[in-house]
Amino acid sequence: MLNIADLTVQHGASRVVQNLRVTVGTGTAAALLGANGSGKSTVLQAVAGLIRPVRGSIQINGEEIADLPLHWVVARGVALVPEDRRLILPLSVRENLDLSAAADRGRTASRRNEVFALFPELADAADVRASSLPPAQRLMLAIGRAIMTRPEIILIDQPSRGLDSSDAGRIYTGLAQIRDLGYSILLADQNIGLALGLADYGYVMRHGALAAHGKPDALQNTDEIAEAYLG
Repeated sequence: MLNIADLTVQHGASRVVQNLRVTVGTGTAAALLGANGSGKSTVLQAVAGLIRPVRGSIQINGEEIADLPLHWVVARGVALVPEDRRLILPLSVRENLDLSAAADRGRTASRRNEVFALFPELADAADVRASSLPPAQRLMLAIGRAIMTRPEIILIDQPSRGLDSSDAGRIYTGLAQIRDLGYSILLADQNIGLALGLADYGYVMRHGALAAHGKPDALQNTDEIAEAYLG
């Protein structure tokens, strides 16, 4: 569904991502793993259209999007949940969700109910301002906003960052349900156990390049994982 080939992203004289290849199948989850500064977030931003220009190929369902601007990429079904979540803090949970479905108002209620079924905590807080939500619920709301756009693929940056183990586990339980509903997911996280527990396939990045890739069982406790995180 998503095919990245030979992706290179340059900031000034530095290559942040070099010749990266990543594939995410329909209804599957893939994980980008690596230490801070390894290029994981840059990959997500490039796929989402936030970074242009880039070299290489990014295809959604066979259509090239590497040269498309942000709003066209969104129209192709790419939804990004950034690390800072980008909620509209003065608005309620319900208002944040409904605004995300503005392009398809006829299905707003049914999509909102889908989000509430995935994250019942949001249903209980439907009229609460986003600014008053704890970190885990803010992330649930950011993921819910992505779902409201009915995307082909959801890109999620650092879903476990800033959360305790219980909250992170609840988030990943919801992500597994989202994948099982048929959504494709590409996430970047430093929590190896949670990320590989969800993913159908993993990619280990080091210094902007691919250091290893494979099925989760094959990647667990490998030298490539240790080198990517510890040097």
